[in-house]
Amino acid sequence: MHKTKDKDHYRRLNAILFLSHGHSVTTVSKILVSARSSIGRWINWYTKCGIDGLESSTRGRAATLPFLQIAAVLTALIALNPQSLGYQRSRWDRLVR
Repeated sequence: MHKTKDKDHYRRLNAILFLSHGHSVTTVSKILVSARSSIGRWINWYTKCGIDGLESSTRGRAATLPFLQIAAVLTALIALNPQSLGYQRSRWDRLVR
């Protein structure tokens, strides 16, 4: 498990493996320290989609701006200095809250 990147996927696969060896949902939930409802959800995913159904989906929302546009904005922001924005200092100091 230490070498895998997706630990959640590994846990879901282990749950199905334990269940296929005859362990109960309650036993598997205790072994994997997961809620029984999670085990039930994983069983449904496995039943509907097989092993592929146990893979983790991407997290977070999709980017709203294309990469090149983001890169252009960042390049423009990096070029700014305090004087170009009307401040007297020649370099950035720190964030004041």
